[in-house]
Order: sequence, then structure tokens, then C-alpha cells
Amino acid sequence: MSRMTAAVLALTWLALPAPEEPQRVKLRVRPITSTKGVDLYKAYCVQCHGAGGKGDGEMAKGLTTPPADLTRIAQRNGGRFPRVGVARYIMGDRPGGATRLDEDWNPTVFRGGKADDMPLWSYIFGSLYKDQPNHMRFDSLARHVETLQAQ
Repeated sequence: MSRMTAAVLALTWLALPAPEEPQRVKLRVRPITSTKGVDLYKAYCVQCHGAGGKGDGEMAKGLTTPPADLTRIAQRNGGRFPRVGVARYIMGDRPGGATRLDEDWNPTVFRGGKADDMPLWSYIFGSLYKDQPNHMRFDSLARHVETLQAQ
């Protein structure tokens, strides 16, 4: 191969666009002063789960896995709302999940080899509210989700 051909090939390769990385939805997270479940839900959950908890938030379409319909949790559990289990799930304790850190040390839960779009709120709240215990936030969120249950 001549030098000219090699140069043209190299320049062509450099001009090609890089393969696109899969885009992860960027969650808008800011600290709030309230620890009330309804306020926490509006600040952190409504973007994906929607105001009524049906999984129809503005960011839902950009997620790999659609957000859960939170209004049917009790129905899926024989009519009983598992508040502690819901609080633990929000924290990041997901059945069948394994937490891994990416190259930027951001944790992601993987289930069945696929990344879970649901954030690890224990990690996020821990970085937002460094000097406060966050179990009350998880309990408040779970209690609010309980109020969203379909009758």
C-alpha cells in the first residue's frame, strides 16, 4: 500500500464518527429540606414514575426498562403493601440484583445481566445529605407510595 493510500485511509478513519454510547437518562437531583414522603416523591420520583405513580413520568420514555406502576404493588402482593420491602427496594436492595461500580465509581444495580434504571437512592441520598440519617426518607417515601395504591 502506498503512503498516499495509507494517509487517505487514516484520514477517512479519523473523520468517521465514533460509535455512540448508549445514553443513560440524566436524573435531575437536588437536595430538599423536607423529609415528607409526598415532597420527596415530587422531587425524586415523579420524573420517572409520574405524579400518580403509574410509570408515566416525563423521563419514562428514555429508560431502558419502563418504570414500575407503583399503584399496583399491594395488588401484586395479595392485597398487602410491603412497606419495609418497598423502602429497601428504593434504597437499592433489589431481589436478584448485583451492584457494580462503573468507571466513575457510580453504582448501578444489574439484574439478569441488564442495568436497572432505578437509581440507588441510598447512594444518592448519602451524597446529598451527608450529615443526616436517610432511613426516615426511605420510610417516608414508602409510606407515600402506599397512599398511591389502587383501590
